[in-house]
Amino acid sequence: MEINAHDSISNLSGTTVNSPIYVNGGINGGYRVRLIHDNDQYITIPTYQSFVSTSFTVEMWIYPTSLDFSYGLFSQYESFTQDHYLYFMLSGGKLKMSFWSDNVISGTTLSTYAWYHIAFVYDYSSRTQIIYINGVQDISRSSAGPYLGASGTISIGNYNNGIDHPFNGYIDQVTLYMNARSASDILSDATLTTWHSFDCGISFDSGPLRINGTANNVILASGRVNQGLIFNSSSSYYQLYGFPILGTSNHPYSISLWVQRTSTSGGTLVHVSAQFKGAGWCTDFIGFSSSGQIVGASYDGTVKNVVGPVVSINAWTHVTTTFSTTNGVRLYVNGSLINSTGTMAYSASGAVNTLTLGNPRVTGCATKSIVPGTFYGYLDEFRLYSRELSAADVTTLANP
Repeated sequence: MEINAHDSISNLSGTTVNSPIYVNGGINGGYRVRLIHDNDQYITIPTYQSFVSTSFTVEMWIYPTSLDFSYGLFSQYESFTQDHYLYFMLSGGKLKMSFWSDNVISGTTLSTYAWYHIAFVYDYSSRTQIIYINGVQDISRSSAGPYLGASGTISIGNYNNGIDHPFNGYIDQVTLYMNARSASDILSDATLTTWHSFDCGISFDSGPLRINGTANNVILASGRVNQGLIFNSSSSYYQLYGFPILGTSNHPYSISLWVQRTSTSGGTLVHVSAQFKGAGWCTDFIGFSSSGQIVGASYDGTVKNVVGPVVSINAWTHVTTTFSTTNGVRLYVNGSLINSTGTMAYSASGAVNTLTLGNPRVTGCATKSIVPGTFYGYLDEFRLYSRELSAADVTTLANP
């Protein structure tokens, strides 16, 4: 939705109806489309795409601003006949996947003013309709379909049962797959916010949202897994912008990286801020104490942190921090849980956050045990998730 309805992969580009606008603040920091229900705004795709007797998956990010009516999300109309009208909608806060009189409804009720990753999967081989919310299967129904509608345009943000039912809110990153995506694929699409392996160039994001990085006095070097980055200047940093969910209070998250330090001083590994230059709401989430201990932190009005062991110089160490309101911050080193803060809140910025690796770039941010400053050493395999990783997840990351 980067200021247009073009298809970046195939030939299913769309056109807007009744002039919806594109605004900043999308799920990856780019643009999102704003649809207003009362203005009958949506996107239509005139090119026919067959869903007849086949598997498919539709994924999208949505941010509803009202739940009072029925709102279309994705549809293809041939006729008001069973299995000839495909539509996905939000009704009474619940998601519905239907082939017309052949449908499944989610058990979870969504809320307004929050981002959701939603996925609708049809597995033709098992005749199963499945709904996922934020990467987790919500409900499934067997003996469904197959869908038989052999004509019709696609609508994004609308369905019509005699009158239009356009969505009210924001939509971003709509993706169609002509196969039944696996549960693990959908979990990754929904929660792997960014992944920088540095194996495909210095800026490339291997995650689903393509949040490319900006390097300043940082170059590629030998990493823990193929290539990594080296920070060897007081002005070195690597910056990423586009994290609205990390700017949402009490939302879970996890950060994972490999680090090899070459200096015994303190320093910043992961700095989070509301402003691009590192200021505004700002704090270090991972860094070193004055004695070289690794520290994982978060913010609930004051900084709370977990202090880990001293990290040896010139040796690769895997570090993960996870957060949930139940467990607070958990710090893992080389796959082992060190400690946790226990229950705590996360008082986030409320903005689209920026991440700066290796350097806070500013002074005066909230801190506790971390000594903010330039990190000297190597960094590799940086990942940010919008969920709390399990111990098993961390073990997998620590053993590539």
